[in-house]
Amino acid sequence: MKNIVRMYGICVKPLAIILEYVVFDFKPFQRDLKVNIVDGVLSVIAQSEYDEYDHLIPAIASEITKGLSHLHEHDVAHRDLKPANVLISNQHYSALQDKQQMNRIKALRPVVCKLADFGESRSRLLQTNGLNNPGTNEGFRGTIAFMAPEILLPERMDQGKTFSLDDLKKVDIWALGLVFLLPHQPWCFTPIRARRH
Repeated sequence: MKNIVRMYGICVKPLAIILEYVVFDFKPFQRDLKVNIVDGVLSVIAQSEYDEYDHLIPAIASEITKGLSHLHEHDVAHRDLKPANVLISNQHYSALQDKQQMNRIKALRPVVCKLADFGESRSRLLQTNGLNNPGTNEGFRGTIAFMAPEILLPERMDQGKTFSLDDLKKVDIWALGLVFLLPHQPWCFTPIRARRH
């Protein structure tokens, strides 16, 4: 899947997970900067005084939505969706020397976003319908700033309370909305466009 990070292998000594290399290079935008997560790109956009990056926002939203849709179609709930867990790339055009070809490709697909960090994910295949599986005494998992309110309700946090996989998918949708809303910091609840007003 284009919008899910690809794992190439696991190394035991030293312990490591080998993932594909993903980077967003600002060289096509005349900046000497590289970032690899959506949080980094949104931070640059939020600090910019110009509209040169605004076309990236709907592309990022579309890419993340495609990745989450793919997970949900395969009965997987991410459970920790946030800008820091979405890798971003423009490698498909950033190193091209032919400016006309670069602009054509950039116009078609300005970014590629890939969901990553599946440490909190749950799936029907793994039969982990419980909110607190596997074996933890915490009533909730993920990043609090991106959690749906129903996750934080005291009656849901009691030991033994569970969410269905469908409930967890809805929680992912809440987090997706917050990813679109928050510019680059989980404590900032101001839409990106508000920086110019």
